[in-house]
Amino acid sequence: MARELSFGRALEQWRNRWQPMVTVQLYVEGGGDSAALHRRCREGFRKFLEKAGFKNRMPKIIAGGGRAAAYKRFKMACENDRACLLLLDSEDP
Repeated sequence: MARELSFGRALEQWRNRWQPMVTVQLYVEGGGDSAALHRRCREGFRKFLEKAGFKNRMPKIIAGGGRAAAYKRFKMACENDRACLLLLDSEDP
């Protein structure tokens, strides 16, 4: 059974004056191959997550392009001990 995921940030009380210790990175499939399309993809997901209630606890959104490219970037981030999630669209119903 999967647990609910929280995008809230862990905060260090004494160091760095309440700066986040952990930033979640959300890798998404989409955005094509150009920087302009990546910006539009990130903006769209930012608006979606804000409307979903994550306005003050947003993950860092990384548009990965195609499925293989997004997975490759996600895998590299996980190997570097980052807190990361991967969001891919379904190919089949």
